[in-house]
Amino acid sequence: GYQGEKPYVRSQWGKLSQGAHYGVSLRFNLFHALQHYTDIQVARLGVAQAQLRSAAQQQQLQATLKQRFMRYTQQLQRCAMAQQHVQVSQQSAALALEQYQLGKISLLALHKAKQSAQQTALQQLQAAYDAKVAEVALQQLCGTLLLHQKSTL
Repeated sequence: GYQGEKPYVRSQWGKLSQGAHYGVSLRFNLFHALQHYTDIQVARLGVAQAQLRSAAQQQQLQATLKQRFMRYTQQLQRCAMAQQHVQVSQQSAALALEQYQLGKISLLALHKAKQSAQQTALQQLQAAYDAKVAEVALQQLCGTLLLHQKSTL
C-alpha cells in the first residue's frame, strides 16, 4: 500500500450552507400539559390567598382605626370632665379659704381643700396629655402625622 501517507479525515463542521432557510416550528409536549395546568391552579390559589390576606389586613386596620378613634374621643371626654372638676375644686378651695378666714374650719381642712384642688389640676394635666397621646396615635395610623409640625402640648 500506501506507506508513509497520513490518514485523510474529512470534516463537515466547517462547511457553510448556501441559501436561505425559512420555517416555523411548534413543539408541544403532551406530558407537560398537566404540569402547566397545575401551575395555573397553584398561581390562582396564590392570588386568592393574597387577596384574603389583603382583606384581613384591611379589616385589622379598620378595627385598629376604630379603636384608636374611640380611645381619642374617650380621652377628650375625660379631659373635659377633668376641667370641670378643676373648676369645682378651685371653687371649693376658695370657699375653704373664706371659711378658714372666718374661723369656721381648721388649717388642716384648708390644707386638704387646697391639696384636692392641686390633685384635680394634676389629673386634668394628665388627661390632656393622654388625649394628646391618643390624638398622635390616631394621626400616626392615618398617616397624617407631620414630623415638622410643632406640638401644642
